[in-house]
Amino acid sequence: MTSSLRPDHPTGRSPSKLDQERSTQSLADGARIRASVKIVANGVHWRVRPGWEWLVYARTAPDWLKLVAEPQAEPVKRNSPREVWRVIVEGQELYCKLYHHVGLKGVLRTMVRGSGCTLEWRAGEHGRKHQVATVEPVAYGTVGWRGTGGPGILITRGLAGALPLYAYWEREVLAASSPVKRHRANAILEATAAAVARAHHSGFHHRDLHSGNLLAVPDEDGRPRVVFVDLHNVRASRRVPDGHAIRNLAQLNQWYRQRATRSDRLRFLRHYVAFRDELARRAGAGLNIQMDTRTRLEALDRAINRHSRRLWAKRDRVAMRDGKYFCRLKTRTGWRGHVYLRTKHPDPNSRASRIRLSRTQWREWLDNPLDLIRGDRTGLIKDSHSAYVCRAQLPTSDGPLEVVVKRSRWRTWIKRCAGLVWDSRNIRSWRRGYQLLNRGLPTARPLAVIERRVAGLLLDSICLTEAVPDSKDFDAMLRMDLSKQDPARLRGLKDRLIRVLVRLVKDLHAKGFAHRDLKAANILIQWDLEGDDPPKLTLIDLDGLSLRRGLSWAERLRPLMRLNVSLDDVKVLTRTDRLRFLKAYLIEPGRSDADWKEVWRELARRSERKRSHKEKRRQWKLDHYGRT
Repeated sequence: MTSSLRPDHPTGRSPSKLDQERSTQSLADGARIRASVKIVANGVHWRVRPGWEWLVYARTAPDWLKLVAEPQAEPVKRNSPREVWRVIVEGQELYCKLYHHVGLKGVLRTMVRGSGCTLEWRAGEHGRKHQVATVEPVAYGTVGWRGTGGPGILITRGLAGALPLYAYWEREVLAASSPVKRHRANAILEATAAAVARAHHSGFHHRDLHSGNLLAVPDEDGRPRVVFVDLHNVRASRRVPDGHAIRNLAQLNQWYRQRATRSDRLRFLRHYVAFRDELARRAGAGLNIQMDTRTRLEALDRAINRHSRRLWAKRDRVAMRDGKYFCRLKTRTGWRGHVYLRTKHPDPNSRASRIRLSRTQWREWLDNPLDLIRGDRTGLIKDSHSAYVCRAQLPTSDGPLEVVVKRSRWRTWIKRCAGLVWDSRNIRSWRRGYQLLNRGLPTARPLAVIERRVAGLLLDSICLTEAVPDSKDFDAMLRMDLSKQDPARLRGLKDRLIRVLVRLVKDLHAKGFAHRDLKAANILIQWDLEGDDPPKLTLIDLDGLSLRRGLSWAERLRPLMRLNVSLDDVKVLTRTDRLRFLKAYLIEPGRSDADWKEVWRELARRSERKRSHKEKRRQWKLDHYGRT
C-alpha cells in the first residue's frame, strides 16, 4: 500500500501481536465472527472482521490492489477473471483473491449479483452459521458502486498443512504402501462424505464441487478435515434439492473415476447417505435424500454420465481453439493447423506432457514441415500407398523430444477428390487422439497437425505425435518375447495380458468409441516381463476410431473380431486363451458369460468373412501397387 492508503490505526498504535491474538480469540466467539467493521480507505470499501482492521491500517500491510509489486506476495493462480496470491503479513499466512471484470458481461454480472468477493463472503457467513467447514474470509473490499469500479478483494486465512483434496489423495493413498493405503483412503472418504453431507443438509450448494475446490487439512492425529474453498460458486438456501445433490456428487466423482476404485466410490456414497440420515434425525426433519439405495445409485450413475459427457465435449473443443493449452498455427510457407503447448494434468508416462512449448518454437520447427520426412530414412517406420511414417526429433530446452511424423496419402482418385473438401485423415486423428486422452484412455499424445490448402482445397497434411518409448507392436511382442518364456510362467503372463487387454476394450466401449480397425499392429505395449508391473497398452493409428452416443452389438463385436483375425499367425495364443478373453469381456456388473457359445460362433462367422475379404484386399494391392 502507498502511504495514502495507510491512515493511522484507530487505537492510535501500530499493529502488534495483540492484534493477532485478538484475531485468534475471535475465532472461538461465533457471534463476533459474524460481526464485521466497515472501513473506507482511499476509495476501497472494506468489510473486516473485528480484530483484523490492521490488514487495512497497518504500515506493514501490502497494497492489496498491486500485489505484483509486493515482495511478501507470491502468485498461486493468475488468469483474466481471478488472481490468487499467497501473502505473509506479520507472520500470518493469508490468501488474497482479486476478482476482475471481464468485458461488459462481467460488469453487468457484478451489477446484478455483486462482486465475486461479496458472494464468497456471504457464502462463508452461511457456512459458519451452519457449521460447514470453509476457508475463513477475514476481509473483503470493493471499489465503486456495487464493486463495478475496480477489482474485488477477498482476504482469507491460510490453513497450515492444507492441500487440495486431489493432491492429498495422491500423496496419502496412491503413493502409499499397501498396509496403510486402505486405512488412509477410508479416513479421507469419511471426512469428505461428512463435509459434503453437512453442506447439503444446510443448504450450502457448491456448484463447482470438484476435488480442487476442497482442501484436506490434517489434524494433530493425522486425520484429515475437509474444507470448502472457491465459495463464489456457492448458492445458499434452506436446503439443497435431491436432484442438485445428486449432480453435485457426480461432479465430485469425475476426478476419482480414474483414481479410485468402484468400491471406494460406493463406500463414499454409503458414508454420505449415513451422515445425511443422521443429520436429518437430529434436526427432526426429513431432509435426507428421499430415494431408496437402488434408485439413488441409478440417479447418480445417470448424473455422472451426463456430467462426464458435457465435460469431455468441452475439453474436446479446447483442442481446436487458441488458448494456453493449444493454439492455431500459420507458417510462412502457407501451412495451417493446431499445435500442443502444455497440459493441465501431466501424465507420468508422457514426457511431452511435462514440457511447456511455445508458438514461436512450433513456427521454427514447422516452417517447412516436409524437412521432417526428407531425411536419410533411418527413422522410417512405414512407407505404403496410404501413408509415410517416420521418426524425428524436436530440439527442446529439456533435450530432444522424439516424435512420430505421419504424412497421409490418398489410395484412389475417388478418395483424393473427396479429400479436397473433407477434413484430412490427420486432423481427424488429432481430434480422436484428444478425445481418447480426455476420457483417460491411452494413446500417443498428438503434438501438431498442419494442412496445406489452396482456395480451401486440401493438398497435403502432416501429423506429429509423441513417440512411445520402449514399446513394441502387440503382435511382435507376442511372437518375439512371450513365445520364449518358460511354459511354467507363460500361463500367468498371458492371464495378466488378457486382463489388461479386456479392460482396454471395455473402456473404449463404455466411453462410446467404435473401432473398426483394432488390430494388434495398432496397439503398442510397454512391459517388463521380469517385473511385477502390469503391461501398458497404447492405441495408435486412430483412423478407424469414431465416437458414438451409443454402440450397437455389432459395433461391439467388430473390434473383437478384428483383433482375433490379426493374431491368427501368433502360435503362442491358443483357442483357450481366446475363450478366456471372450468370457472376461462378457462378464460385467449385471451380466454373466452364460451366452458365450453363441457369441463365440458369431465371432467365428465374422472372422471367416474378414479373412476372405483380407485375402481379396491383399491381391488387389499386389495388382495395383506390387506390394501389400
